[in-house]
Amino acid sequence: MVKSSLGSVTSSPPAILTVAETEVTYPLTLRTTGGGKITGAANQTPLQIGKGYTLTENPSPGFLFTNWTGGTNIGSLTVLGYGKTLFFVMATNLILQANFVPNPFPAVAGSYNGLFYPSTGVTEQSSGFFTLTFVGSGSNYTGKIKLAGESYSLKGAFDLTGASQSSFTAPGKPSELVTVALHVNLNLNQPDNRITGVISGTGWQSELVADRAVFNGTTIKAINYAARYTVIIPPGSGAPQTSPGGYGVINITNNLSGTATLVGSVGDGFGFSQSVPISTNGRVPVYASLYNNLGSLMGWITFTNGPPQTLSGTLNWIKLAGASKKLYPGGFTNQPDVIASFYKAPAKSGSELNLSEATLTISGSDSAVPLVYTNISIANGALTSGSGDPTNKISATFTAGTGMMTLTFRPTGGKINVTAQGVVLQSSDISAAGWFLGATQSGAFTLEP
Repeated sequence: MVKSSLGSVTSSPPAILTVAETEVTYPLTLRTTGGGKITGAANQTPLQIGKGYTLTENPSPGFLFTNWTGGTNIGSLTVLGYGKTLFFVMATNLILQANFVPNPFPAVAGSYNGLFYPSTGVTEQSSGFFTLTFVGSGSNYTGKIKLAGESYSLKGAFDLTGASQSSFTAPGKPSELVTVALHVNLNLNQPDNRITGVISGTGWQSELVADRAVFNGTTIKAINYAARYTVIIPPGSGAPQTSPGGYGVINITNNLSGTATLVGSVGDGFGFSQSVPISTNGRVPVYASLYNNLGSLMGWITFTNGPPQTLSGTLNWIKLAGASKKLYPGGFTNQPDVIASFYKAPAKSGSELNLSEATLTISGSDSAVPLVYTNISIANGALTSGSGDPTNKISATFTAGTGMMTLTFRPTGGKINVTAQGVVLQSSDISAAGWFLGATQSGAFTLEP
């Protein structure tokens, strides 16, 4: 207290104590497993307790980052995150670890092609074609799905368990979500060259199998499969008024790069073509959208890898009701087993077929009475007719390079010729077969020795 000259008492100024703030730091322990490094801080760098920091993982060539783990007890680190960067708040005794593993994806990289359909059978609305290509040597991929006449793009990535899930919506139908769950087997000593999965939409679920394209034409050649084949697709067993009576025809050319090119037409005249890789075990996923996206031809065919070279398979041939007004407007579903033959083009002076006393039968196409010709001969690329109605003259032309043929005939009582498209089979019980169109039905011809 201070007494003034006036006798009053005044207070002395308050004392102010200033304490300097002290930063408490502690060394951060950083560790890695596998090939990679951490940036953003160095091991044993003193960092301020309670302050936030960021670290970034950087894998070495040939490695992938898996996750961040950490804790304050070296014996019980927990998973902290899976992203490339990690934000953390510094604490005493803190240990952070970035984990890396060898990249398993180069062993399975490449492109895959396959089909998906329900286990109960192929339907147009839930079955289709699938293709996927890995981007570079990592886990990312792009793909495409063909479903019900439409094509949809895919993008995604596999995790280190080999799983991936993506989805898409149909254009103009945002409420219709289609999910795609895929799996690839990683870390196998020998890759199985296959992707499996499930594709599902509203009210349906389909199983998917896709094979890897392994041939490249240079270091890995498809020597055992490179050849030309001719194929017929038998007609369905339905009534002539409701199911086509013609034989579909296909010419298939396999090259050393492992690509199968199919060109043909189904038994009611609709044409198609496809180029698709052959798998290491000779399988090919056949898929063609037909009838202006209101039907399809799909299924697996398998080539043998040694003589006698041939192929086998079952195709699903679907036409939806209303796809056309002229032929089979009610639609149909057929599931024929193909009949195939290895095809060897003849020399210039040779013939696609060498037949004598063969029988040509022409049936169907609005006619209940078949035309039958016996003693048919084929030599040097020319057909000679034998017995039969003399007014029904026939002729045929052959394409030596492909085995395709055109048959021309005039039905009994007809005023104009009819042209049929077919293919020769050099090693089959049927020597040639094909289709032709009538007013409301398709018909067939077969040439048998």
